Amino acid sequence: MNRRLCNEFLGQPWHLGRFDSSACGTANVFSAFTVMRVLPFHHVTIMTGAAGRVLNIASVEEATECLLQHWPPDEKGRKYRAARQVCLDALEGKETAKHARSAFIAAAKEADIYIRERTPSLANP
Repeated sequence: MNRRLCNEFLGQPWHLGRFDSSACGTANVFSAFTVMRVLPFHHVTIMTGAAGRVLNIASVEEATECLLQHWPPDEKGRKYRAARQVCLDALEGKETAKHARSAFIAAAKEADIYIRERTPSLANP
C-alpha cells in the first residue's frame, strides 16, 4: 500500500515505517513493517556528536529515531529511558506528542546536548 492510499484508507496522517525492536534493547530481534502515525511538534534543537553541528527534532518519529539510534552512548540515564518509553508509547497511540516532546527535552537536558526549543507563539499555535 503506498503512502497516498494508506492516508486515504485511514483518513488521517499516517505513514508506513520499518520498526526494528533490536534498537529498543529487546532480546527478541523483530523487524516488520508497521503503520505509524505522523506526530509533529514544535522543534527542539540539540547538539550532535559532530563538532558544531546541530539537529532540529520536529516529531515523535524523529525524537524516537534520535533516542534509539543517535543518542550519546554514555548519556543514557533515567530521563533518557523515560523519554524512549514515552516516545514509543506515543507511536502506539498511548501517549501524546506533547508529552513525548517534554520527555525528549528533559532527556536532552540530562545528556547536556539540549540547545533550545521552538516555543509556540500565540499567533501560530
